[in-house]
Amino acid sequence: MSQRENWRIELLLMCLGFVAIAAFAAVVFYFLSWFVPYLVFYVLPFCLVSGACGYLVHLSSRNLKSRELNDGSHSESHIAISDYRRLAFSIPVIAMVGYLSFNFNPQRPVLIDPLTKEFLVLGFEWPKVNKAFNSVRTSVYRNAGFDSLREKARVSKPFDRADLGKVFWLSLVLGVPVMFFYYARRDEEFEQEIMEQRAHWILRAERALVETLKSQQTQKIEEARADLKRKIKELESRLLSLQNEKEQIACENQLLKAKMEFSPAAAIVMAKSLKTKEAGSSGVLDGELL
Repeated sequence: MSQRENWRIELLLMCLGFVAIAAFAAVVFYFLSWFVPYLVFYVLPFCLVSGACGYLVHLSSRNLKSRELNDGSHSESHIAISDYRRLAFSIPVIAMVGYLSFNFNPQRPVLIDPLTKEFLVLGFEWPKVNKAFNSVRTSVYRNAGFDSLREKARVSKPFDRADLGKVFWLSLVLGVPVMFFYYARRDEEFEQEIMEQRAHWILRAERALVETLKSQQTQKIEEARADLKRKIKELESRLLSLQNEKEQIACENQLLKAKMEFSPAAAIVMAKSLKTKEAGSSGVLDGELL
């Protein structure tokens, strides 16, 4: 095989590769153009409803009562541990809201074509939603550059409250459980952190209480010691006063004794008492008679 033939084969392979890439890109672009209206009016509401309802369901499983622990210098509040009994109420409530919004008392008039046996929609419950869907669908399909999509753009497609209800129920059945498990992926770690924080706060509060009681006890002991010292000083002062009074009384007794010994009445009494007393007594006041 000559070099020229090799070059022709390589050129042919390159052309086939470009054609394949162009065909694949055209198929992808066709699919994306066809899917844009459904992406906006089906997939996007599905994701929004799934995320919002999944978050509400997960939030309803939490105990929203905040608890505050205060140790005197620092306070904290937190959401308590999960309570999955609330799911028995939250999910039916969301389902009831969806039923009342999208499926209660439907009023879409439908006629069956006797020739094709197809359902012909004669009216819509939410005409603005249907108008927005077909407006986006027609605009995308006409500008896509494909004849098949331009043919589809000429025929409007029904889309109103009933179709949004289908999206809602599909989201509730498929999307909400997935989003709930996504939101609850760290519940065990969260509960463990809550338990550790609660234990830490309780321990800190108990330590603060012990310190407070200890401080109060120390203050009471200091007050008792001060009161005891005050009473001791009062007793010492009183004792000193009594000693002074005793000394004054002793001085007065000595003075009175001296006066009585040298008085005339005391001499007569002393003379009579000396007859019955032994000699050697020193003073009238020393006698038992006085």
